[in-house]
Amino acid sequence: MAFTTNPSIVFSTGFTGACSLDDDIKLQFGSGTDYWFHYRSAGTAFELISTDTAGGGEDGIVFKVEDGTNDVDFIGDIVAVAATFSGAVSTGALTTSTIVASGIIKTDDATDATSGTDGSLQTDGGLSVVKDGFIGNDLDVVGRVVTSTVTTLANDGTPTVAAGNLFKTGGTTAITDFDNGVVGQTIEILSAHAITITDGSPIILAASANFVMAAGDTLVLTMYNDQVWNEVSRTVEAA
Repeated sequence: MAFTTNPSIVFSTGFTGACSLDDDIKLQFGSGTDYWFHYRSAGTAFELISTDTAGGGEDGIVFKVEDGTNDVDFIGDIVAVAATFSGAVSTGALTTSTIVASGIIKTDDATDATSGTDGSLQTDGGLSVVKDGFIGNDLDVVGRVVTSTVTTLANDGTPTVAAGNLFKTGGTTAITDFDNGVVGQTIEILSAHAITITDGSPIILAASANFVMAAGDTLVLTMYNDQVWNEVSRTVEAA
């Protein structure tokens, strides 16, 4: 069945035939023509149009499919209680209040982040992670690295303090530097042993003198300049 004008046709419930419409013919629904399908020959686009888009009482496109793109454009919001996609879903910009996924959310974009607005994954708010995380390259921190975990330092002269703030000593080997610190990081060390923190270019201590710590002493250092720790404060356990 083919239509090239504007007939009024009523299909019965059991209709199983094919219906073909010529260019620029509308297929209307509702007694007041609430919705209609329209194949627009000028733009070779197939459109679903509503007489009351966004509650404004005006005609407007709800969604549109254009020839040669295989893209479906939804003009308004997409609201779904549950949506399942078996293939890939690509969006230019997706705006929603909450995205909940039971599987993996993956991006194949390989852009390095040099600020808060240019990486493959961007957020204007905080990032909450319950499980362990893995960073495959450098971690640049503009502010402080804050953690509530107390880490025991390795018993060597240059123990790592990566991604931490609270530490206790792990042995009696004199310390000459704390490795893997970042600018803006503050660390607090509780001595569990008699140990010496050595004053020098990597660790600048008060009065330019070594700090011979007894068990219970504490030392707070901040990295204001790259790879240079400056003493902020200390406490000495009373004998």
